Amino acid sequence: RDGLVTRTVFPTVPPRVDVEPGDRWAGVKLRLITANVTRLVFVSEALRQHFSRAHAISAHRTMVIPNGIDPQHFHAAPTRALRHELGIAVDAVLVGAVGNLRPAKGYDDLLAVAALLRDEYPQIHFVVAGERSEPMHARLVARRQALGLEDRVHFIGFRRDIADVLNGVDFYVSTSLSEGFSLTTIQAMACGLAVAATRSGGPEEIVTDGTDGLLVPVSEPAAMARAVASLATDGELRRRLSATGRDTVLRRFTLRRMVDAYEAVYDDAMVGA
Repeated sequence: RDGLVTRTVFPTVPPRVDVEPGDRWAGVKLRLITANVTRLVFVSEALRQHFSRAHAISAHRTMVIPNGIDPQHFHAAPTRALRHELGIAVDAVLVGAVGNLRPAKGYDDLLAVAALLRDEYPQIHFVVAGERSEPMHARLVARRQALGLEDRVHFIGFRRDIADVLNGVDFYVSTSLSEGFSLTTIQAMACGLAVAATRSGGPEEIVTDGTDGLLVPVSEPAAMARAVASLATDGELRRRLSATGRDTVLRRFTLRRMVDAYEAVYDDAMVGA
């Protein structure tokens, strides 16, 4: 997601367009939004570099302002409501994932992770919150059945209560193949959850591996399974990563910091107008 600022128009909130590396319309969108602009703002350095290389955007016209969240809304408030809703035992380990069902989110890999852990760690359950777009939802459900994971992987559909969903799980995973930033990762960290994410672009600019989260290679279910097993069995690791993860969000990824950064862009553009 990218914001832009023009020399002549300064709306209250910078316009944003949903542009991702795999978007086949990315070039058309960028040609439209870069006309007469002085700054093109990307939400991560990985996204800025990708589109700068792919579409020959001048470096002096680009900058990075990460997304931010409201820490008053996303904060630790553990609840068992999700367990009760799904009929999952209180002593089970719930692993959360948030994102609409689409290829970039890597949910086939998540199912592979669950299959790898099924026999040795019967207490681990995966909960996926996200719009059940078809035909992908039907395909994932069929794959879940083929792997014998009906009682281990729960697709709960689109949810408006994401903070509550996050506070209902024990830790968070992102198996994405590609991420421009990964807003849900910082939402989870803000809720005091340890996170394990793939090195899919944005997460590497959020998480420092072993310090405030775990990073694993993209499309390597065995590596993610090891990370999940570590978080499921090592309470001290979870507590350490959750504490440092929330600190990271409060230092770098709050809504206030994001707004301040955009205000600075506007101030600079006004001076140069």
